[in-house]
Amino acid sequence: MRRTFGIALSVLSIVGVNLIPVEMFLNRSFSASSAFAYFAVETAVGIILTAMAFLLIGRGTDSHKRRETLKGYLVFSIGFWSASVVFLFAFVHLILRSAPDLDALLSAIPTMAGFEVLEVAGLLLVFGTAAGRSTKILDPAMSRTAVLFLSVFVGIFAAAISDGYFVVPFIFLKTLADAGAVLSAARKVAVV
Repeated sequence: MRRTFGIALSVLSIVGVNLIPVEMFLNRSFSASSAFAYFAVETAVGIILTAMAFLLIGRGTDSHKRRETLKGYLVFSIGFWSASVVFLFAFVHLILRSAPDLDALLSAIPTMAGFEVLEVAGLLLVFGTAAGRSTKILDPAMSRTAVLFLSVFVGIFAAAISDGYFVVPFIFLKTLADAGAVLSAARKVAVV
């Protein structure tokens, strides 16, 4: 029951966090560059919250192994995130020749952060605090970071044609990939 609730909470949070820019884009308060910036911030918040959750669970295990696991996660996630941000800002400034609407972006961050906290809480319910499962919480976050990188790279070409050709399909595919990462990681964890 706890595991099912955790999966539902995480997936609903993913849908919620990804619907924010859809609503803002459709209501014309978000441009493609603002949506790109939103997802860069959303991924950074997810990386940080996941690292904090990892530190909270699985205590009492080999601290050297945990430190190495966390270091590997952070190197991977921050590396892919940084590359995404470089592509993002190069694309926004060189091709779209626009800047993200910082007011709209800042207004979306509190709601986005709330959804991110709920997602991590759901993952904690799914994976529990068992030492053997603590590393599994990192899998969805690493998948999300890699998907962001790939999406930004592919999206650069689609958005060069038109903002509208990219933003909504990108968000739809990102939502599916994020939810799939949670479901895949949860499936790998045996029910105790």
